Parts: sequence; structure tokens; C-alpha cells
Amino acid sequence: MTRELLTEVRVKLSIHAHRKVRGMLEGEYGSIYKGRSMDFEDLREYVAGDDIKDVDWKATARSSHPLIRRFVAVRKHTIMVVVSTGRGMAAMADAETSKREIAVFVAGVLGLTALRHGDLVCLVAGDSSGVEYVQPAGTTMHLERLLRTMVARIAVDGAEADLAATLRFIARNISRRSIIVLLADAVEWTDEELRLLRRLAAQHEAIYVRVGDISPASLRLTSQAAYDVASLATVPAFVRRDRALHADYARALATSAANAAAQLSRIGIASGSVSSEADVIPAVFGLLERHRRARRG
Repeated sequence: MTRELLTEVRVKLSIHAHRKVRGMLEGEYGSIYKGRSMDFEDLREYVAGDDIKDVDWKATARSSHPLIRRFVAVRKHTIMVVVSTGRGMAAMADAETSKREIAVFVAGVLGLTALRHGDLVCLVAGDSSGVEYVQPAGTTMHLERLLRTMVARIAVDGAEADLAATLRFIARNISRRSIIVLLADAVEWTDEELRLLRRLAAQHEAIYVRVGDISPASLRLTSQAAYDVASLATVPAFVRRDRALHADYARALATSAANAAAQLSRIGIASGSVSSEADVIPAVFGLLERHRRARRG
């Protein structure tokens, strides 16, 4: 029997985050997503210390003694993990870890945190072969299924990415307000993608986590052949050895990533990048904090 993905996520979580950081992450999650609606439950007699604003004056007039309204919070949020499952996500993020593994770790950490808070998790996974939707639920068995769906759809011989189609699916089919966590490797946005992201950000909460690629500098540390997953072409040896080329590539990538992040920021989407498993916890926590500050502003 294969090892459960959630077990692997928990092991990695224990390695990369000590108790204080996990507690901060859980607390930050709870503090960001406030605004849950309140449903009326019943009336009861006023007692000393109750907020005067809760008095139901019409009911009080009818009964001749003070009554206050009681409400219950509608607690459940929906965390929507949206992952681009194009074959680019099967590439390596660093010398030891694939981008698929990192995406599963991010989704697992957020999913486990959501479940601890009584919230629901769903998945939208898409590429040029189509979009798959796993509806919201709040159990560990469901989260395990969600992670396994991600793994099954991301492969080196899989379909090409089609982020616009994935975003269109959400815009057309999912009206329930959700907290969208978009996992992809895009460093530039098309006009259509930005239009769709703007529309989704107006309807939902939205955060973007970019899963980064392995740097060419890291490729020179291995004697194994290297391939570009998108084209399946071999990366020439001189590219792997040319340090000046590596520096130029890093600068160009940083510029593109900064421009893409600025575009998202203008439409209210916090974004960050992860390129290793060690990046996941601080990146997720930092994104939640930035998103919280932006909403307060």
C-alpha cells in the first residue's frame, strides 16, 4: 500500500516548522478570514453585562421585559486550491524536489489548517486536456483524495498548461464565495488571465503562490542529462556551465516576477514564490500576513 500523502505532509510540516511557527500559522489563518455571516438563533432575557446593541426593542415592547437577540456564526469557509496541472509543474524546483511535490505540500498545509478550523477544501485542477473539480468537503479522507488528484494529473508527458481555461471554469461554474489559493508557475500574465483574475478577486479572496523552477546554476551540479519539460528538449551542457548566462537569466526572471506580482497587487491579490520545501511555511505565512494587511488597508 502506498504511503498516504497527508502523512508525508505532516512529516514535512514537523521538519520545516517548529511548534511556535505552526501556532502562528493557525492563528494567522483564523485572524485573516473574518466576516463570517451571523444567523439569528433566538431571543433570551437581558442580563447584566449584555451589549445594549443586542436588545430587540420590538420584542421587548411586546413582552414588557428586555430581550436580546442571539446569533450563531456561520463558521465554514471554503478554501479553493486552484492548481495549474500542465506538464511544466512536473519539472524540478530544486536539485531534490519537483514542483509537483512542492504544490502538494502547500495544498496539504493549507488543507490541514483549514480542516482544523472546521472549514471546507475543494480543488480545481486544469490544463489543456480539461478541468477537474473536486467539490468541497471537510474530512482528511477528502483532502487525501484531493492531493492524489493533483499528483495523478501532473506528469512530464502530460498536457500543456492552460491557466486561462482553468480560471474561466471557476468564473463560469463556481459562485460560492471562497478563498482561492492559486498554485502555478507563471511569471507573466496574458491579458485574458489578468481579466479573469480581476473578476475572481472581486468575487472571492485570492492568493497566488508561484512554484519556481530550478536554476540553471543548480543544473551544473549534476552529471545527469537535463531536459526542458515544456519542449522535452535537452538542456545543452554549455548552458548548464555558463555562469554569466545564469546571472542574466536570474535577473530577467526576477524582473518578470516583480512585474507579475505588481500586476496582481493592483487587483488585490497577494503573491509569493516557493522553490523548495523549506520555503513553504514562511511563504504561506508571509502571504497570509500581507493579505491581512491589504484587506485592513
